[in-house]
Amino acid sequence: MKFIQKFKNILTPRLLVISFLIVVLIVSGIVLVKEYRVLYKIGVLKRPQHPRELPEKITINDIKPWMTFDYINKQFNLPDGYFKDALNISDSAYPNLPIDKFFKRDRIDPRTAVEKIRRLILARNSESPQPTSR
Repeated sequence: MKFIQKFKNILTPRLLVISFLIVVLIVSGIVLVKEYRVLYKIGVLKRPQHPRELPEKITINDIKPWMTFDYINKQFNLPDGYFKDALNISDSAYPNLPIDKFFKRDRIDPRTAVEKIRRLILARNSESPQPTSR
């Protein structure tokens, strides 16, 4: 009898409501996770793929502000630190830094930035011409 009395004191209406809400919250979370997995699996939540179709090799006129210094270095066979030295880049994101983000801090127009990169590439190539393939 004492056990039943203690049990009644513990099971107050407030505790029952809180327990019920916790159970509803847990069940809702489980259902939400399952639904998310289903929606992801069927492709509703996946980001659409927008393939960038760039040529294997780009020309100096193909340079765009969104391109990174690393990409340009590789495309034009430039040393990894070429732009870092030429432009005094101290940003830790270099070489994975897009051209426009670097020049944005100095409020330089993206077209002007691209033109500056083009001039640097031309200057480098005139100093040490790249071997031509036969």
